Amino acid sequence: MDENEAEYRTDSLGLAAVLVTAGFPLVRIEGDLPRHGEFVFRREASLEEMVSAYRNGTLKLPAFHLVVQLKAIKDRLYEEARIRQP
Repeated sequence: MDENEAEYRTDSLGLAAVLVTAGFPLVRIEGDLPRHGEFVFRREASLEEMVSAYRNGTLKLPAFHLVVQLKAIKDRLYEEARIRQP
């Protein structure tokens, strides 16, 4: 399995927050930060199931935890952009 097959990537901040809230570690953020981040996760079957539940509207997560993770990911996105500045 090559690296691309072993990783799940999304540019959706909302989906990234859902995955982190559900317990999937965010491996790294790539891209033109902070404007366009690509969130990278380790690919696994349960992650794919979570993405499907998110897309078809059947996902249930505690709203408070989701908002906390959304803020944490945004903070990380801006921090990584700041670090990468020349």
